[in-house]
This record gives sequence, structure tokens and C-alpha cells, in this order.
Amino acid sequence: MSSKGKKQPPPKVIELDEEDTVETQQNLTLQAILAEDKRASQSWVQRAFGWLSPVKLPRPPTWDGMERPIKDSTVQNFDGFQFELQRNITNSFGAYHALSFGGAQEPFSYVYGITLAETQNEQTETGKDASLALARVNFKDYSVSGTIVYGISPRFTVRLQPQMSSQPHSSGVVLEADYKGADHTASVKFIQPQYLWEVSYTQALTKTWRAGSQVVYAHKQGISGMQLMLQRQTSKSTFTAMANLLAPSLQLHFSQKPDYGWFADSDFQVEELGTYEVPDPSKPNPQAFSTPDARPFFKFNKDNFNLISELMIFRNPQNGNVEINSRYGFKVNFFTGMFMTNIDIHGAIGARYEERFSETASVQFSAEADQKKQAYKVGLGFQFVS
Repeated sequence: MSSKGKKQPPPKVIELDEEDTVETQQNLTLQAILAEDKRASQSWVQRAFGWLSPVKLPRPPTWDGMERPIKDSTVQNFDGFQFELQRNITNSFGAYHALSFGGAQEPFSYVYGITLAETQNEQTETGKDASLALARVNFKDYSVSGTIVYGISPRFTVRLQPQMSSQPHSSGVVLEADYKGADHTASVKFIQPQYLWEVSYTQALTKTWRAGSQVVYAHKQGISGMQLMLQRQTSKSTFTAMANLLAPSLQLHFSQKPDYGWFADSDFQVEELGTYEVPDPSKPNPQAFSTPDARPFFKFNKDNFNLISELMIFRNPQNGNVEINSRYGFKVNFFTGMFMTNIDIHGAIGARYEERFSETASVQFSAEADQKKQAYKVGLGFQFVS
């Protein structure tokens, strides 16, 4: 007899007690609730591209925050002599004085300012509103500028930056609003009198990767453009790629804490009142000799040293040719200061050194030489906080 004609045995029925049935139903309901909660907590990126990051994504910085690694690794030089004094009269009120002279472009200027702050920073994650007000008066051209920051909610912050000047076309206002989501940020900025709009959005893709875009529209000129940015940041390195679609250009920036060779093993310390020995690659941890009353002046290891490299490809607006420029440098953090230097392929070199004498006093020295443009800058500055 064929298997077609065979009678199939009836399916086995498992009888459950009433208690087992209730428990099974409760487990199924709990699993459904947990699955729904997990889906609700995920962003649209995780739901659309779940393979990118199955874990909770961190909040990325704003567009300006993503650009900060590039700005922080660029030597900021000044020319001439600078003197800054900041006096904190109370916890929320302070005065500011800045005097500069001797520079080729700005022979003399004096700026006086006041600071009024409800909190010391713009951190609003605790739910408390943060407010900050700054006012600056430049007695060289009698211009007045200010900054007002107010946290409407833990996720929404607005900034207002007015400026009034006797110089033509120098008065205006900048209005900015930032929104911080769970794994994304959005910003809108309006600049007057240029009638310039900037709208940006950043999104975390994984724990270390994030992407951003910025749309720029100049109403007076009737021009619009877009910039795209991709960034990967870890505890040891930062990689940033930025493309400008309006004025075609590509910028690649990379900074790395060395983790190879003797950099990975060296950890020597120079004492202010003692002597030291130069590290030997064959010795994993050479020790420094010190006196009992010496304080650490320079501790050198892989976490205090950053290598910097940058490549820029752009179209020259004057002749339309595609040009390439690159710069290289490093940054070293001391126990009481910092040294940074950059050099590009055209021979322009810049360096900056900062040293803190105490918690209230510091000195900065900067120098820049551009052989191609025959331009040179040397600056010396002092900062005091009381």
C-alpha cells in the first residue's frame, strides 16, 4: 500500500495545567513588551541599518564640534604682545581686560568685557537651564559685541551674538539654535547683514563613526551649497573627511597617538629640580632621577603625544587649476603646558608654546614663517586669572 493511502497518526496534544498556560502567556507578553521597548528606543538609523550598530548609539557633537579636532590641531598664531586679565568678582560675574600692541596688522587695541553666567558651562543634561552672557568693548574702533547663551531645555539651546561697530558693514547679529537628540544633533544659524543661512545635521552611525551635512544659503548673492563630513574618533585617533560641493574641495585630516616602536613603551619624567636620563628603546620603562622636593615638569608617554597630518585638494578660484596642499605636525602636552608645530609642503611653518606658572598665570609664545609669502610673525602673551 502506498504511503498516500496510509493513515497519518493524529498529532500529539500536550495538555498544560492552567498554571502553566498562564505562565507561558505571561512570558510571551513580556517578550513582546521588551521587543517593542527595544525597537522604540532605537533610532531610525538603527532600525534601517541595524547591522551598523546593534548597541545604543552615542550622541555626536554638532557640526562645529565635529570641526573642532581640525581647529585644535592647527597652530593659532598671533603677532606682537598680548596681555589678558580675567577677574572673577563673584561665581557668576567677572571682568575681562585684553591689551595687544606691536603687531604689524594691529598696532594697538584694548578690549574690556564683562561675563555674567548662571552656570559655569553650557551643560544642560541635568535638566537645569544654563545661561551665559558676554559683552566686549573694543576701544580701537569703538565696537561692541556680545554673546548670550540660554538653555531652554536639556536638549534645546539658543545663542545670540550681536555686534555694533562704527565701521561700515560691520554691525550685525548671529542667531543660532541647537537641538541635541539621543543619537543626532541639528543646528540652524542665521547671520545678518549677509543674510546667510546655515542648516546642519549630524548623526551617529556606530560608536566611533558619525556623519554630518551642512547646507548654506546666501540670500543676497543667491548662492547655495552643501558640505559633507565623515568622522571616526577613538581614544587613540581621529579621522575626518570633509567635502565642499560649492567650492569643490576635499580635506582629509588625521591625528594619531603613536602606538608603535619605543613610543608605546617609553614613559620617562623630567623633574624640575632634578636630572633625567634619555629613554633607551631597549629599556621598557626608564626611570628619572629626582630630588624629594621636585615636582613633575614633563611626563612623556604615548598619551601625551599626537601626530597630525592633513591633505587638502581644491580648485583655485583665480585660475581654475586643481591644487594640492598638505601639512604635518605634532602636539605634545606637558604637565604644565603644551607645544605644537605645523609645517606644510610650501615651507610655511608655525609653532606655539604654552606654559602655566600656576593656576592663575600662564605665558604663550608663538612664531610663524612663510618663505613663499615672505611673511613672519612672532608673538608673546600673558594670561592672568584672579
